[in-house]
Amino acid sequence: MQPRRATAQSGFSLLELMVAVALLSLALIPLLVNQGTSGANALRMHERTLAFLVADNLLLESLAMERAPTGQKTGNISQGGIRFGWQRDVDAVPDSKLSAITVRVYQNESGKTLAQLKGFHPGRRR
Repeated sequence: MQPRRATAQSGFSLLELMVAVALLSLALIPLLVNQGTSGANALRMHERTLAFLVADNLLLESLAMERAPTGQKTGNISQGGIRFGWQRDVDAVPDSKLSAITVRVYQNESGKTLAQLKGFHPGRRR
């Protein structure tokens, strides 16, 4: 009977496997951070899009009036399940029948402006 020879095992040692996992995790961390940032940006863009829809609707309502009353008006509105605050300023344009209308939509909690639109009302129609 011949003595058994020690054969080299094929495969990876535990140390090699741990080094490979560590390198892979270092490569994946920036990808995961990027995914989190993308999600936050998508949420911000969704909120701003809804705010512009609110601003556009308020500006169009003002333009549809026969005469836009000068002064400031504020309120709250819900769009797409999000509560927004809004402010509409109507100022007379000097030496003209025009009225300048500015609509600002903001976050209720922080007051940060998300959308702002400006337009001109032609004045009383005759």
